[in-house]
Amino acid sequence: MGEAMLLEDVARIDSKGRITIPAHIRIAMGINEGDVVRLIADPDAGLIVVAVGEVFESIEVVEFQLDSVEALSRITVAIEAHILLSLRCSAVRRDAIRCRVTIKGGSADRVVDAVKSVGGQVLGVRVDTLASLYGVRALPSAGKTPIDG
Repeated sequence: MGEAMLLEDVARIDSKGRITIPAHIRIAMGINEGDVVRLIADPDAGLIVVAVGEVFESIEVVEFQLDSVEALSRITVAIEAHILLSLRCSAVRRDAIRCRVTIKGGSADRVVDAVKSVGGQVLGVRVDTLASLYGVRALPSAGKTPIDG
C-alpha cells in the first residue's frame, strides 16, 4: 500500500466569514461550484474538517422552541453529528429560544423526542431536499467522513 497523500494550504476568511478553498485542493477533491460539503468542527482540537462525501438528498427540518440554553445543549448532545446538517437558533425573548435544525431524512423523531424530553415545544417538521433548501446539488456519497469513523 502506498502512503496517503495529504494536501495542505493556507486559506483566508473574508469579511463575511467565507473560506476560499484553494484551486488545487478543489480539483484534487472533485469539489465544484455549487456543491455542498459538510463542515465538522472540533473546538477542543482547534480543527475544522471539510468533509466531501455523503450529503443527504432527503432532509428534514424541525423547528422548535425552548426556554433555556441548558435545554439546547442537552438537545445538541442527543443529535448525533453524522445526521446533523445545520442548527440555527435565535432568542425570541428572554425566556424563549427558537431553533431550526436540518438533519438527515428519517431522523426527525430523534430530534422531536429530545425536544419533548427537555420540555420544549415542537413548532413544525417538514421533509425537504437540499436542492430546494439551498439551491444546490448534492455530491454523490464517497464513503464515511473522518468523524463518522
